[in-house]
Amino acid sequence: RRGSKCHGTYVKGIAKRLDGGRVYPTFLLHGTTTGRLACRNPNMQNIPRESSIRRLFVPSKPAHVFVQTDYSQAELRVLSYLAGDTYFRDIFNAGDIDVFDDLTPILYPHADKSSMTKEEWKELRIRVKAYVYGVSYGRSEFSIATEFGISVAEARAGMDRFFGVIPEIVAFRNETRAKVLDGNDLVTPWGRHRRYALITDENKQAILNEALAFLPQSTASDMCVQALTWTRPQLKGLGWIRNIVHDSLLVACHEEDAVEVTQIIETNMIE
Repeated sequence: RRGSKCHGTYVKGIAKRLDGGRVYPTFLLHGTTTGRLACRNPNMQNIPRESSIRRLFVPSKPAHVFVQTDYSQAELRVLSYLAGDTYFRDIFNAGDIDVFDDLTPILYPHADKSSMTKEEWKELRIRVKAYVYGVSYGRSEFSIATEFGISVAEARAGMDRFFGVIPEIVAFRNETRAKVLDGNDLVTPWGRHRRYALITDENKQAILNEALAFLPQSTASDMCVQALTWTRPQLKGLGWIRNIVHDSLLVACHEEDAVEVTQIIETNMIE
């Protein structure tokens, strides 16, 4: 099924939209309710990781290469900033600490990396990632328990330990939910608004989960869009922006210019 979907969507589907060997998708500034930039006809922000599909996209000139730069854990960093969080802030500012290695013994006090196999430690890290990446859209302990085949009590215990080290983010989540239920707009640092006109018993949980995702997702996406608008005129024939995928930019350039192009992009993305 996977192979059939990839062939139908990303081979046959894109082939139908080729014009002179290129694709010209449409990007939408307001295409998603969570504020992320959207893309369609074809969607170039959702290309599978399989190399057989990725290799279909090449620079337009043989002497050119692609340069791709992306933010590391952009939405988590934004959430930490918006919430005034100290735990993730200190880890990110240190620059040499692995978030998941640091959190694993907190969520699983019995875990000792030195006495576990790589596979056992990796399994725990994967579970920890589910907590971390789920924090920005209201993922529940029931969902985590179902995915990993553990009891709800065990998943809840992990959630409680995780929330114990990020109290500012927990408070920020509660404040965000309260704003939505009180009928107030959510507003990003870029001035992007999201309001919820009708909340019912049926849609309440879905709306609250979406509200938690709105601020970090839209802010991270707009950071990348801002970097794109600064970068494009500075390339001045050195390179050509070919794609933007939420937290990354893809630029085509001559191989000998790749280092200079990378420095320009990095400067603007960091700024």
